[in-house]
Order: sequence, then structure tokens, then C-alpha cells
Amino acid sequence: MEQPFRILLVDDDEATLYLHRFFLQRHPAAIEVSSEMDGFSALNKIKELLVDDDLPDALLLDLNMPKLSGWELLDALIALNDPRIRQMRIVLISTSANPDDHNRAKAHPLVSSFIAKPLKKDEVNVLIDSLETSA
Repeated sequence: MEQPFRILLVDDDEATLYLHRFFLQRHPAAIEVSSEMDGFSALNKIKELLVDDDLPDALLLDLNMPKLSGWELLDALIALNDPRIRQMRIVLISTSANPDDHNRAKAHPLVSSFIAKPLKKDEVNVLIDSLETSA
């Protein structure tokens, strides 16, 4: 049996997590979804997964969250200085219309794309297709 794609959702809004999980799980590919509600919890989860050498295939990350923002989480991931972090496809998902956020995302070494909330079916298809291509 084929291994499922593992995706970690990080967002402080429960309704958004529910909607994104719903779209991801409706995709015909096998997808295992986990979630964290803030950047600090996500950082701790990623550190645990690094110890187990079990990082998710993709990280879908909100920017504006309490405790640790998406940008702060990205900085913390770089500070870990672990090359395995770069194997995760990191997608920023935000309501931000700020052009600075979009430009910063394009220039960030860990970010593969920036998607406006909410995640849509065609964007899920593109994400999963990219994971299948890189597998």
C-alpha cells in the first residue's frame, strides 16, 4: 500500500482548520492530516518529528497567529539548521493582502508558495500534484 502524504496544518482558527482538513481529505490521494493551533505548538511538534525523523511532506502555515507567528516559526525553523526542514513543502496560507507579505514569501528560502485563505479545491490539487511529482 502506498504511504499517505502527511500534511501539518497550522492555524489559530478552528473553522479554517476544519475547512482545510475537509478539502485535503476529499482528495483521492491518501492524505494524513494533523494540525496545531499556533506557531509555538507547531515548532514543538516539528522538533519532535525531527527526533523521530518523521517530518510531514507539507506544512500549511498561517501567518497571523498568537504565541509565535508564521514568520517567527519560519525563522525558528531556519535556526534549527537541519537540512531535513527543506524537504518539507511549506505553503503560507493567509488572509493578508499586504504586498510585503507576498514579496517576503517569494523571497523566503523555505516557502514554496503563498495562497490566500481559504484553501480551495484546485489549490489542493496543485499541492498534492506537486507532492506526487517530488515523491
